[in-house]
Amino acid sequence: MTAQTLFPANSCGKPIAALAIAILEERGLLNINQRINEFIPAFKNYGKDQITILQVLTHQAGLVLPGLQALYEEWDDAEKI
Repeated sequence: MTAQTLFPANSCGKPIAALAIAILEERGLLNINQRINEFIPAFKNYGKDQITILQVLTHQAGLVLPGLQALYEEWDDAEKI
């Protein structure tokens, strides 16, 4: 492994984000049923205007990261790593 080695960190930050959201909701600063675009206006583009914080946290938002499948396929090929 070198400083340039890629590895899938994917979900490492999700527990921290979920905890931060829970704290903010407990303090009344947000509601998990609020739409993401209330906080990030550009998020409403391309039909994503109805997606809520809860949907994102529970993987029900239908979001797809372009190129992710190809990246996983490359990581599965030991010769390409």
